[in-house]
Amino acid sequence: MRAIIVPIHPPSFPYAKKLIDSAKHLKSIDLFFIFSNLEDFNNFNCIYNINECSIKHIILDNFIISNSVITRKKWLALNIIFNKKNYDEAIVIDSECEILEENKLNKSFEDLKNRNYVNCVDTQNPNSNNIMRICQSVFSNEDRIILEKLFFFDSFSPYRTPSCRYFWFNDIPYYNKENFNMMLDYFDFFNHHSYINKLDSFWAFDYILYIFFASLKNKIIPISVGTLLNYPGSLVEQGYLFKDNVYKTILQKFESHWTSSSRVENELTSIKFHIDRFDARPSILDNIRGKKKLIFELYNR
Repeated sequence: MRAIIVPIHPPSFPYAKKLIDSAKHLKSIDLFFIFSNLEDFNNFNCIYNINECSIKHIILDNFIISNSVITRKKWLALNIIFNKKNYDEAIVIDSECEILEENKLNKSFEDLKNRNYVNCVDTQNPNSNNIMRICQSVFSNEDRIILEKLFFFDSFSPYRTPSCRYFWFNDIPYYNKENFNMMLDYFDFFNHHSYINKLDSFWAFDYILYIFFASLKNKIIPISVGTLLNYPGSLVEQGYLFKDNVYKTILQKFESHWTSSSRVENELTSIKFHIDRFDARPSILDNIRGKKKLIFELYNR
């Protein structure tokens, strides 16, 4: 059984309509909206009347808001999906998405389930590196050494800037039940005194932690598809930076199953994401053009 997990909070409610409408055709995959409390659910239900929509929902019990709220919300929802509702695999997306054809989405699930690697970009961007370091810090000393060899390295530029292999949002975040449950056990997630529950950081991104864990268990290996010298390493989620032909190449190189462009997709594309940013992109691009050039190189393979 397959599920789509969508954590949502009031500021994102207006963007849910397009996702709900695009999910009406789904028959083999269930869409779940995840609410932090009953009040949020009731407010959402007043707008959309969930009983009339082809969606399901989960209201988290006694959910505590913290800096790491997004990761905790996703993982608590995934635990319910996998261990109380008996789903086998799930993807986690934002509400600002649009689902395309169901057969393509099922193909995305199959591809991501069978993929034993994660496509990365080698970047020296300090923000990307900081996010990866925060996520690395959650692991044991022994495992941090292994992750160091897999995802971090000396700079490829003459400035000796710390560098990493970054993969956040370059493809749809995919979880399977077995790996997820092993990860929760590793972190002792339901012990409120465990280190991961004391790590109160917005930057402890759920899917980076999951991929790190999977790589430690030899389920996933990182593969670099290119270098990026200045901007953050999420090339796929920054379609507004590129001309359409360049962005099409980026989707191909990353073998990505989603697109952040309103115009560019390919045969793998099953979801459009960051659709709330589509209208803002021309002004963003004009602002960027006057400041510094985007420097990147994609490898042939």
